[in-house]
Amino acid sequence: MLNRIRLGLVNPAALIEYRRDHVMKAIGYIFFFAVLMGTALFLQVLSFQGMDSSTRQAMRENFVPLETECAIENATVTCDETLRHTFVDFNNARYTVDSHSTLQTSEYQGFTYHFVMHDDMLYMIVLGNIVSEKPIAELHEDVHNLNLNYTEGDENAFFNPFFLALDEELVNTRAFWGSSLIISQIVMNFILFNLFVLLNAFLTRSRMKEVSFKQMYVLMAYAATLLYIILIFHEMITIAYDVSFLILLIILFAAFRQMNRMAMALHRNIHQQ
Repeated sequence: MLNRIRLGLVNPAALIEYRRDHVMKAIGYIFFFAVLMGTALFLQVLSFQGMDSSTRQAMRENFVPLETECAIENATVTCDETLRHTFVDFNNARYTVDSHSTLQTSEYQGFTYHFVMHDDMLYMIVLGNIVSEKPIAELHEDVHNLNLNYTEGDENAFFNPFFLALDEELVNTRAFWGSSLIISQIVMNFILFNLFVLLNAFLTRSRMKEVSFKQMYVLMAYAATLLYIILIFHEMITIAYDVSFLILLIILFAAFRQMNRMAMALHRNIHQQ
């Protein structure tokens, strides 16, 4: 693998000698870089200590006020009327107060994380199934007694305790939601890399019918090494810095030139035989 990485970076024309590799080896090569690209998200999850100010502000702006009086009293939800109200729907997570006598998990479907306060419990529900549950009494003490309604101008009375409890729970459950995010990211990376490889394999083979699509796919999988590495470093750098999209395009253009160099070498190799 190391030799393929080296040639993919400095001498893609020499990759022709690997054109007879098994297609599973090429798929494994792509998957390796897809996993490597997930490292940035892994580091973010590992170092997560709470939401940043921009996320908190966005949640404030997405808040939907309750239309009836509700409060948490002595770590138990009480409402004047029976309701199921989602007060925040943000970033693939929904925060809901449910005052029905029985919790109907079938109401909470999809790949969304549903955080539901019901009676004296907080539930995390995904795809209609309870993933975890915790007594409200075990949450941050500031939410044991909390008015879920607030008057305009006094938002902090609700949001400060809410964010304290939420950050605490997100940190405590990051092994679950973090692993889900990382696995999803790796799968998306693998699909993205494969789209690049398949597109270039299809376009290049349209000019060189003598080469089988399997061999072309294998070669393009190796020739795209610079592309993988650029995207990986871009993912890592953007954690701390904003990277110009124009700079990214210029570097990606250089990566595509590497793939074209391999294609030209293959073309010469075919017509010299």
